[in-house]
Amino acid sequence: MVPAANLLVNTVMPIIFWLVAIYHKR
Repeated sequence: MVPAANLLVNTVMPIIFWLVAIYHKR
């Protein structure tokens, strides 16, 4: 396992979830 990949997943997933929530709220 690459720590950078884990960090990337932990950073991107919440952002995507947030963007989807904002998109559906419009």
